[in-house]
Amino acid sequence: MHMQEGNSTEAMSDFATAVRIDPDNQDIYHHRGQLNLLLEQIEDASRDFEKCTKLKEDFALAHAQHSYAKYRLAILQQSPMQMQSAMQMLEECTRKFPTCAEAFALFAQAQSDQGQFQQADENFQKATALEPDNPTAYVHRGLLYLTWKKDADGSLAMIKKALDIDNKCDFAYETLGTIEVQRGNMNVAKEYFEKAIELARTEMEMAHLYSLCVAAEAQNNVTKKYKITPPSALNM
Repeated sequence: MHMQEGNSTEAMSDFATAVRIDPDNQDIYHHRGQLNLLLEQIEDASRDFEKCTKLKEDFALAHAQHSYAKYRLAILQQSPMQMQSAMQMLEECTRKFPTCAEAFALFAQAQSDQGQFQQADENFQKATALEPDNPTAYVHRGLLYLTWKKDADGSLAMIKKALDIDNKCDFAYETLGTIEVQRGNMNVAKEYFEKAIELARTEMEMAHLYSLCVAAEAQNNVTKKYKITPPSALNM
């Protein structure tokens, strides 16, 4: 409840209380790790996920998220050795838990970051094959198309496929809005951001989306007032 209200301090206090009451409950550490990841407290998230996996060794999702947190930490610390180790952890996680879609999706995200686009696409396909009703992997695969192939139309089609699966996927609407901003289509971008705002689950998410919506509207007003054609960051 506190997290939905955007009150991360109270949420963390609740988790601390829960740990004191039931220190061997793996779910507490897993959920707190997810919150820490959301708050960009990557090192704390990594510790929580690791504690979770020690309490429940076959918790596939926690293993995947721990590996991805280690990857994010390596980026923050600009450590090539830690990066290599984290990528190996992600790959090992897909072998150890071959039915965990999130393991393949997180490995694919890391591969995409590292420019390993073909391998990333293959792992996103594995993720969607395992969980065909999960829209998030389709959104990430759409972003991969944009980065890898500079294919805005293919990217938009892939992300819209996510909305065919779940028309309440706020991540898809936000991503579509961001792409339309890059294409210079501010009115369309604003509509997507407004849809994402309607679906926002926390005040933090809503504030972020509202700022994107206001920026798109402001840019649209300026281009209309001064009869400027907005530049496109994407080659269509």
